[in-house]
Amino acid sequence: MSNSESTWSKAEIEDLLARENFKYQNITLPYGLQTGGEDRSATARAILPDDLSGESVLDIGSNFGFFCFEAAKRGATRVLGIDVDPENIRKARLLADCLGLNVEFALLDFEVDSLNEQFDHVLCLNVLHHLRNPLASIERLIEMTTGRLVLEVAGLGNHDRRKLGVPFLRYLSLRNSPVIYVGKNGTSGRPPNVGKRAGFSGQKFFFTQDAIIHLLQYQRCVFARVTATPSQHKGRFTVISEKRRVEDLIVIAGPTSSGKSTLIDHLREGKEPDLARHLGLDDPASIPAYNAFDLIEPRPPQLEKLVFHYDLLRPFLRSAHVHGRDEALDILGSGRRVRVLLIYIPPHRLRAQLEKAVITPKTRRGKFRGNSRKAKIHEMYADPDWVHGWYQDFITHCKSRGVEVEVVLPMESMRCISVEEWHNRIAVEQSGFTQGTRNAEPLPQSYRDSHLDEGPEYHDKFSHGPYRSVIWKIEQEKLEAILARYRLRCRESLRMLDFACGTGRILQLFENQVDSAVGIDVSESMLAVAKSHLQKTEFFQADLTREPVLAERRFELITAFRFFPNAEPALRDEVMRELVTLLADDGILILNNHLRCSGSKQRLRRAIRGFAKWGKDKDLHCMSDAEVEALAERFGLSIVEIHPLAVLPVLKEKKPILPGSLISAIEGWAARNSWLANLANNRIYVLQHRTAGGSRDAGGR
Repeated sequence: MSNSESTWSKAEIEDLLARENFKYQNITLPYGLQTGGEDRSATARAILPDDLSGESVLDIGSNFGFFCFEAAKRGATRVLGIDVDPENIRKARLLADCLGLNVEFALLDFEVDSLNEQFDHVLCLNVLHHLRNPLASIERLIEMTTGRLVLEVAGLGNHDRRKLGVPFLRYLSLRNSPVIYVGKNGTSGRPPNVGKRAGFSGQKFFFTQDAIIHLLQYQRCVFARVTATPSQHKGRFTVISEKRRVEDLIVIAGPTSSGKSTLIDHLREGKEPDLARHLGLDDPASIPAYNAFDLIEPRPPQLEKLVFHYDLLRPFLRSAHVHGRDEALDILGSGRRVRVLLIYIPPHRLRAQLEKAVITPKTRRGKFRGNSRKAKIHEMYADPDWVHGWYQDFITHCKSRGVEVEVVLPMESMRCISVEEWHNRIAVEQSGFTQGTRNAEPLPQSYRDSHLDEGPEYHDKFSHGPYRSVIWKIEQEKLEAILARYRLRCRESLRMLDFACGTGRILQLFENQVDSAVGIDVSESMLAVAKSHLQKTEFFQADLTREPVLAERRFELITAFRFFPNAEPALRDEVMRELVTLLADDGILILNNHLRCSGSKQRLRRAIRGFAKWGKDKDLHCMSDAEVEALAERFGLSIVEIHPLAVLPVLKEKKPILPGSLISAIEGWAARNSWLANLANNRIYVLQHRTAGGSRDAGGR
């Protein structure tokens, strides 16, 4: 509803002014008439933009409506004034009608009544010192404001200081401090026979300028700029607070030392183009990036895009305690579109990264000299449940704010997954990624990246190593026997794929026994070794889970040696999903588990670790029989043969205690005696599609 011309005659307005007292703020009426009172036009020019077209304004404690009328004259679409005094509301409505302005006035107590509405501009002028609970009221004002919050505040200027009876020297000591000065008796006035200087002002709370700035700029992080200027009214001051408004807010969150800063830097430097496209960042380098401390510094109030760095452990050992009380997360309410990218790093890896970045550099003579909070976080990272709990609390808080979360996996080339997928991943980790060793560490990096620089030295371990060469000889015998049995029933040509082929050890054994062979690996250096001694094999340097280089092909024989037990659980599933697709209907998949949790080596390592505290966490990394069976079950495979080997608990393969000839004799004998199967450190599995039939070969045990 638009403003209209006044329908009042000059005589009617003069009669109104004669009958009613409007002398609080001077309001200009038609025909050059005025209400009389204090001229607040300079304040109106200071706090209201010249053009308010399309915007809404709320004036709390509007009195006779001067500032409401000024907002309407500037084109505000909706103007509402509220006051607790019914007489003020009656008079304000009379003046609005006299002016022909579309302004609403409502009888409301701001501290009691709920508006359930937000406004672009909220004015609260000379009201705070009358309220019963000004701090709670400031919180309500913040929630009701979408653009600018304007306060005019009674401080300790000469006018209010004298009313309070504050001595001049005390005033000098307080005026530059963030102080809330409390009056003696609030609204009840001064008791009889008490002098004016006794401090009974009839008003409640008085704020220094720094106190208001601290409340708005530091205690809450919703305002991009907070500006205080002196007011001409009674020596008080005005504060204009501009809320931060972001069209597209991207939150990069994660615990301490999870790589948040690194990810943001890589995005802005163009090193993560796929993730940038996923987030809709056409020009990442131009987008500002804030952290929690940037939120308390003056910044532009309106931004097209913003990347925000958030440490989800900020509340830990701080007064907030929980995410819901952390003022930095006020920023979630600033974005029109909000996306949260939550970095997930397994707890053992977080602990290692924090130790490398903070703990070790600040440790002197065995004592940590840095931030004690970081030391406590390092200690708590040893408890996976504690870490996962903080992740879940943050996800729950975001959900309560209506914000969706995606989980990003730096150890898997920044792959993004849903929260549901993350929960499944955590369930796998907690179900025993290591068996019986809760704090044992898996490999310190994704297995995708672990062998990129390996080459001839790795290949030589299996041909000349004192222990691995013995085990490899036994493995060859078993593999050739498996292939011979399969050859008897294979009616078509035998096409072979060796996944994670490395230096070509398995391919070298089978190349001349199959019709065609393909090797695939991510390591260029290892493939170079394989190509040097294999002539018929076709090689691909690719990540099979991300590059469909073999999408149209099928193989009767697929091998995957020394891969699954080394890989993290999610990577195991990714690879198995691809291999099952590539496996011919009647084909076989041969894989091994050389890090068997119940093998003699792992049992000995756990015993030594338990009693002597000796050894590295990564040495306890293993894969259980149940994990192998569950992996097969998830992807519709049946285990048709199991071949155990390697029963000796050799802890140092490069320098075994027993001579090679004795190891060879013992392992050769053990391989022929199935009653030692439970001690085997290595198992070779033969798997088929479940629809292909077949039952587990008991003799293979």
